[in-house]
Amino acid sequence: MSQLATVFRKIKDDFVNNHLAEEDKEKYRLLFSPFSTGFDYEDFLFLDTNKAAEEAHKYYDELYEFSQMANTICRGGNFWSVSGDRKDYLYSAYGEILRGLKLMDPDTLTIKMISGHPVFLKVLNLLQGDDFDEYRSYDSLIKKLGNEITALAENAPDNVLEIDLKKESLEKLETTWEASGNRRKVEAVILTVVKDEFKRFMRRFIATKSAFESAVRTHVEDTFYYTSCTPNNLYKGNSAEWKKIEIRKPELDTLSGLVREEEYGSIFGNSDMADIDIEKIEFELLFAKITRPWFDESLLRSPFWNMYVLNGEDIDIPEVTTEFIFVRNVRIELPEHSDKNKKLLRTDQIQNLGPFIINTAQLRTGQKLNLNSVNTALNINRKTILNVSSGLEKKNKQDVQSMRTLISKKQRQFVTLAPRLQTDTVTVKKVNKARVTPRIAMEPKMKFTKMSPHIKFLLNVKGIFSFKDRDNQAAVAVLPQHLLFTTEGKPANITLINTSGHILEGSFNRNAELVMEVKVPGYVSQRITFTPASLLTGQVFTKNVLLQKEVKPTATVASEGFQLIGVVTRITDNFPTPIRGADYL
Repeated sequence: MSQLATVFRKIKDDFVNNHLAEEDKEKYRLLFSPFSTGFDYEDFLFLDTNKAAEEAHKYYDELYEFSQMANTICRGGNFWSVSGDRKDYLYSAYGEILRGLKLMDPDTLTIKMISGHPVFLKVLNLLQGDDFDEYRSYDSLIKKLGNEITALAENAPDNVLEIDLKKESLEKLETTWEASGNRRKVEAVILTVVKDEFKRFMRRFIATKSAFESAVRTHVEDTFYYTSCTPNNLYKGNSAEWKKIEIRKPELDTLSGLVREEEYGSIFGNSDMADIDIEKIEFELLFAKITRPWFDESLLRSPFWNMYVLNGEDIDIPEVTTEFIFVRNVRIELPEHSDKNKKLLRTDQIQNLGPFIINTAQLRTGQKLNLNSVNTALNINRKTILNVSSGLEKKNKQDVQSMRTLISKKQRQFVTLAPRLQTDTVTVKKVNKARVTPRIAMEPKMKFTKMSPHIKFLLNVKGIFSFKDRDNQAAVAVLPQHLLFTTEGKPANITLINTSGHILEGSFNRNAELVMEVKVPGYVSQRITFTPASLLTGQVFTKNVLLQKEVKPTATVASEGFQLIGVVTRITDNFPTPIRGADYL
């Protein structure tokens, strides 16, 4: 298991030891994402109450995104991802319950209905006084005898004499208890308390339903529910209490022995870089507690509604996300002498290390590497990361090895396809998400001597350009707008079509002397001069272009604000058993 996984183990230990009571430690899970997602401090300006009042509409995109992330219901699996399915959001399941539940009619309750129910036992154990102590003693003895009789009947049915003696003892005990008059008195008190508790439940239910209806927001024809977090000053950067953490070599070795493959194996994929030797890890940590003014979990644990009349799949809430796990200034320090690292880091490159992105060119200035988020390091729209994450969420219950292979593939694809994803992001913004066929139409157009269409057709030839990475020969996605053609110092009017991710085709004048300027994001720009006639094979010419990755070494921390690397979830209790025989309206 990668030494970097100690980061996640350290975070888990910090939360369990410093944020949980001993009795709650088994109720919480920490789930980490296979893609670290970066945020600027301004992404959280919706938390600023002053701006929220004056300019709330400006921050709806961020508020909507935050609500989706905070309210995705985790349904098993060993990593966290955002769901793109509305039914997987907490407010959808909770809303189904608030709108569809049937409430109990307290006037129909009798002591016989609630006797033995958890709500009865809860009230009985809370009441104090001699009468209640006596009731608990009789109740305990009667239950003990009843259980013994049942056990004998099941395991020793031939022992009729002992069974009859115990039944006789049980009848005498019940008669004595009834004769004392105390039983009915205590049960009347218990029934009153239960009915009073129902009234308190109704007040909470009405208040919560009102808060739920008030929290609804609309975003591009979709609705979501206002969700926030504490600390609520994340937009102020250093104002929040970030905890500085260092993991040095001795602790690295200790924690590495505690890391379990099934916990963190999936998020590291199958990258060779996962085996890198590490001397020290340092980062800053913050747990942001999620707040929902519309969510009262205690309502779900009350027996005063009947869950069985609702669709179980629509109201399933196995876990509730309680905290976001944010980190910033994440760095690893490498040992000065490591044969393994020399082999892994022999070339300058940008690649993934588990859920993070590293730039090995930083090693020119020292032995430290910054671990950056995927979207910030590769200049990709954060929404793209969340969309890919959403696709993985649907497959989260596959076996660990299958998920590990799939996640590893996606992590590598982000690095390989970054130039195309960057351009797609720009295109979306320009055309408002409409899909268009990219074309180049440079102005001014070249002026040609007028000729017949037949002669012009004979002069034109088909050109095919193929683009690959110089280091690994991998195909590089290129769009028409990445190329600029000139002839005699003037723009050439050439239309290109993207027939495959890395192949562009177009029509060229066979005798033209052309200069092609290639500007692919993430790669070094280059100018290529050619004449189509010199490359022709028949009426077609092919040009293979090798691109050199652009590496910008830096010894400073990335300029991003912070990274979301996972969540804390609380495992919820089962829905309560309705009171048998009670009327639910």
